[in-house]
Amino acid sequence: MCGSAVSGFLKHLIQILKPSCLYLEATHKRPINYYYLNHQSYLLDAMESKHPEKDQEVGKNAENLKAMNLELEKIVQERTESLLKMNNHLELANRELDAFIYRASHDFRAPIASINGLINLARLEVKDTSALDFLEEIGKVVNKTDNMLRKLLMVNIINRYSTERVLEPIDFKAILSNLQEAFGSQMYSVGMHMEFDVAPELHYLAEPDLIQIIFYNMIENSIAFRSHRSDSSPFIKVLVEDVAADNCIKIVFSDNGMGIPNKYFRKVFRMFFRGNEAATQGNGLGLYVIKKVIQKLKGRIKVESEEGQYTNFYIFLPYLRGTS
Repeated sequence: MCGSAVSGFLKHLIQILKPSCLYLEATHKRPINYYYLNHQSYLLDAMESKHPEKDQEVGKNAENLKAMNLELEKIVQERTESLLKMNNHLELANRELDAFIYRASHDFRAPIASINGLINLARLEVKDTSALDFLEEIGKVVNKTDNMLRKLLMVNIINRYSTERVLEPIDFKAILSNLQEAFGSQMYSVGMHMEFDVAPELHYLAEPDLIQIIFYNMIENSIAFRSHRSDSSPFIKVLVEDVAADNCIKIVFSDNGMGIPNKYFRKVFRMFFRGNEAATQGNGLGLYVIKKVIQKLKGRIKVESEEGQYTNFYIFLPYLRGTS
């Protein structure tokens, strides 16, 4: 409301109040200060006479403010368009990077498999002990490289995952049985045994590749960091059960391996983190990959461990799209 309108309204209000004041004066026998009312009316007249200049100033300020708003809107629009364009470039770069990682990892694994085959053939022909030792070391390096490429392929699968994909029923027993067979020779060579318990009638839907990645890396991790104590043989125990109260499934991995120091609990899921850089086992990607899968599935993971005694990983995966 502009100044002249306010002034007019107040003057009108004073005129309305005067008859009421007369009535109150007659009824309650109390004098009314008409001088005060007339004085206020005079002041309003004086204010009204000065308002045209102020109204012009207010109008000019309003026009300036409007111009500034238009300029700000233009700047915001330009910045928004610039950010959208930059975001599109980044998305394209990420897609190209994912495609490159997938292609490179896949292509590099083929010659590595050939090298492994040649190493195995050489072991059959070579009798020299020193040469066999060299072949053993070469085989370890090749296997480590192959494992790294396998992890990169897993990261690529995780990055490509979308919750819009068609989900499939997960057969936990089948996945664990297949992995037990796949890791059988490794576990046998180190005297390790594995057992698992899957609750009946689990109806969990997800992408099988992602669940496979979790189990694969957990088992591989337990083998790599197994116990070397003479008083007990290394083992892996896996439990899969339904937690109806929380509308999720719980997966528990337990082993009696090297354990994890408390100070590393928050760091073990970081990319390339290794608690002991001098250790030859692991590449610092296993638990990182597991954490990425769990995040994709909107789950959570926690760890309990005592160094030199045991490690327990607890994974909670919610039922997706109401598929409990």
